[in-house]
Amino acid sequence: YDRSDAFLTIPGGMGTMDEMFEILTWAQLQLHSKPCTIFNFNNFYDSMLAHLKYIHAEGFLKKEHLSLLTELKSLDEIQNHLKSL
Repeated sequence: YDRSDAFLTIPGGMGTMDEMFEILTWAQLQLHSKPCTIFNFNNFYDSMLAHLKYIHAEGFLKKEHLSLLTELKSLDEIQNHLKSL
């Protein structure tokens, strides 16, 4: 965490999800302001992203916290995003 300039989640299992949500929670609590991105390769994370939008629609997640996670769908997007930091 301390040595990171940004966080990129790639497709993975429960450990990956745990780490991603921990970093997002830290951002939500303003423990850091580092960019958090998710590589939605072949729509791997579509269901999870839809669920986060549902959580927001139901009033359990503020819009500002939903926007802490940026979705990227290609390697070019990742490269351009990381270069812009």
